[in-house]
Amino acid sequence: MASLPAHKGPHVLRRFTPESLAEIERRIEDRKRLELEGEEPPPGPSGPSRDMEAGKNLPMIYGDAPDDMLNTPLEDIDPYFKEQKTFIVITKANCVFMTMSNPPPWSKTVEYVFTGIYTFEASIKVLSRGFCIGNFTFLRDPWNWLDFMVISMAYITEFVDLGNVSALRTFRVLRALKTITVIPGLKTIVGALIQSVKKMGDVMILTVFALAVFALIGLQLFMGNLRQKCIRWPLHNDTDTMFDDFFNTTMAYNTTMAYNATVNETSTFDFKAYIENEENQYFLEGSLDALLCGNSSDAGKCPEGFVCMKAGRNPNYGYTSYDSFGWAFLALFRLMTQDYWENLFQLTLRAAGKTYMLFFVVVIFLGSFYLINLILAVVAMAYDEQNAATLAEAKEKEEEFQRLLEQLHNQEDEQMIVGSQMSLTSQRSQSRGTNDTRSLQDDDVIKDCNGRIVPRFVINRVSSEKEVCTDDDKSRDAKSIGSKHSMMYLEQPGLGKRTASALTVLSNAMEELEELQRPCPPGWYKFADIFLKWNCCPPWVIFKNWVNFVVMDPFVDLGITICIVLNTLFMAMEHYPMSPEFDHMLSVGNLVFTGIFTAEMVFKLIAMDPYYYFQVGWNVFDSIIVTFSLVELGLANVQGLSVLRSFRLMRVFKLAKSWPTLNMLIKIIGNSVGALGNLTLVLAIIVFIFAVVGMQLFGKSYKDCVCKIAQDCELPRWHMHDFFHSFLIVFRILCGEWIETMWDCMEVAGANMCLIVFMMVMVIGNLVVLNLFLALLLSSFSGDNLSAGDDDGENNLQIAIGRITRGVDWVKAQVAALVLRVLGRSRPLRTDAKRKAGMPEMAWTRTAFP
Repeated sequence: MASLPAHKGPHVLRRFTPESLAEIERRIEDRKRLELEGEEPPPGPSGPSRDMEAGKNLPMIYGDAPDDMLNTPLEDIDPYFKEQKTFIVITKANCVFMTMSNPPPWSKTVEYVFTGIYTFEASIKVLSRGFCIGNFTFLRDPWNWLDFMVISMAYITEFVDLGNVSALRTFRVLRALKTITVIPGLKTIVGALIQSVKKMGDVMILTVFALAVFALIGLQLFMGNLRQKCIRWPLHNDTDTMFDDFFNTTMAYNTTMAYNATVNETSTFDFKAYIENEENQYFLEGSLDALLCGNSSDAGKCPEGFVCMKAGRNPNYGYTSYDSFGWAFLALFRLMTQDYWENLFQLTLRAAGKTYMLFFVVVIFLGSFYLINLILAVVAMAYDEQNAATLAEAKEKEEEFQRLLEQLHNQEDEQMIVGSQMSLTSQRSQSRGTNDTRSLQDDDVIKDCNGRIVPRFVINRVSSEKEVCTDDDKSRDAKSIGSKHSMMYLEQPGLGKRTASALTVLSNAMEELEELQRPCPPGWYKFADIFLKWNCCPPWVIFKNWVNFVVMDPFVDLGITICIVLNTLFMAMEHYPMSPEFDHMLSVGNLVFTGIFTAEMVFKLIAMDPYYYFQVGWNVFDSIIVTFSLVELGLANVQGLSVLRSFRLMRVFKLAKSWPTLNMLIKIIGNSVGALGNLTLVLAIIVFIFAVVGMQLFGKSYKDCVCKIAQDCELPRWHMHDFFHSFLIVFRILCGEWIETMWDCMEVAGANMCLIVFMMVMVIGNLVVLNLFLALLLSSFSGDNLSAGDDDGENNLQIAIGRITRGVDWVKAQVAALVLRVLGRSRPLRTDAKRKAGMPEMAWTRTAFP
């Protein structure tokens, strides 16, 4: 951790002037001189302060920067850079146009404006810091690489004629990543993502190696098998004679069914064209691909009148096959991600035989169950390490802040003592000479309860706010003297200014802490005391106490819980169509339950007062549900507001109030959702970028080549012609369904670019970011969090059930005693009563007397 500066507060901010640069050069020369003389320079900080990194807020201890210091070069306040030629600057809609498939004409002007702004920003950085040579220059910061690439691509695509530059234009969307450098917290989560990717290196190599091995096995086993189709045979038309001549001639030269169009020059029958013609292939109803078949004993057979031959292209536009290593690798990656894998499984078994089911079992087990979860484990481990480092850094910052406060306290005490002594000495020297310093120290300087020497006026100033322990009770009589001394002390040049700055910083920190403890303005508390705390008269207070006694009883909570369960059952019994009698019964039940819950809310408001009622989260939740229920009843005849009825289902979550495990799980999930904010924003940026990339690269192709993927030549539901449909496809890929939409993309826009984009979305979005979501949830469900709820006391539902259990036991005991009394038997002593009386435990038996 870097050492702290000697002084705090806004006064440490000074403009960067030529004298500042000369002072830095002097320090550099001094260090070089010491090194040449063989002396060791004084040790400095081990590294830059994390609190003063570029882009972070100015630490609170420095206070608010004056307005004249904003957007102005200042001397670097980080001690680590005291010998570096650095300075600091404090500072206090473009992507929308890229989402338009047909942007307006004036959008080009806006693009030029944004490009000019980015260029101006980069130029300022280059002129102030240098380009690439030397420390702290423009390209030494990796975040500036993105700016440089975006600006370069903007000028290349605008001024250089490269023909089709749609691929280069997509780099403009990387401007969205500039959000990461602006919004606080995003750099941290991106750093965690980068660390996850680094740690995934070995796992990704293992995954690629395993898939490559399985792809080679699939290549050897199934190469060409998915081309085997059922061809109509024999022929029943005028081509029979021509085909017989061709067949006999071919058999004379070859004993196989292979075709050879040049064998018989007199034959006009084109065998290749015949088997390639889809009209001669067998199609199942509604299928886009011909029925596959195989020649092995356990493979799929053709119907009568058809024979199995290799013809035509592979299934799914020809992109599902094992004919080369690349397509086999894609098929195995599809198996590993389990997207539409059962279709590939069925196609392969029908073409090669059911025995090869074992191959798919091994691939699914090792690829999907092992490798995918191994990636998740690595991401979770990387997140845990990053989280542990963050917690350690936060703890270190807390310790640093405590040391800083202690340093401020010590500086304040020392400066006040010195100032008080100087002012009092000058005052007494005018009246009785300068030889009474000893008496001054004895009379006007006391010790506080911690043994520190403190001027009396300090004790007087603090004691006006809260009680301070002191050994001298007479110190309370010196308020006027202390006030006069403090004024004289503040008039001291330099010393008073530094103390005032320290006091200002400390007081500001305390005020912020008090504001955190009381977030509402003072006027609100006065309003709450008058209108939200109902203690108007004694009869009302007595009535409120009675209501509180009844409503807060555990049996009332038990009854409300039963009503919640019954209300849920009533809502679950709704169906279509319903008889009028059944519908009326459900409506009456809804009215009854709404009345019960409304009465509960009203009585709790009376018992607890609104001020305290709405400070309980469950009460706020219940009041919202009751309000929606009443609004639904009031607007029952209005069409289209039936959605309000679904809010009643939220009432089932009130069971968590009396169900500790469910309550704990809801709290953990709620805390996790709050912690997922930055990660969600990063995921949204990634989805936005890939959606725009897909629209820019493939949008025109979907419109021009739509007939290849749709028989009616209309755009299907899944396409990338506009931003919103492209966004849906990217979201679908994140959900794990990517192969079918990729086939359409490859058919209309080409295989290479579609494979690159879809694989990037799958790996970055699905395997990394979404696994990071899961890792965060797993860390939330740690053992400490799961065991946190075990220490809580009994809730009202448990107390009510305990009362019922004890009541049932008492009734059973009374009934047993009554039965024994009726039968004329004396009741035996209970075992626990015998133990208390010191009697031996004996089994009770019936004895007959003569």
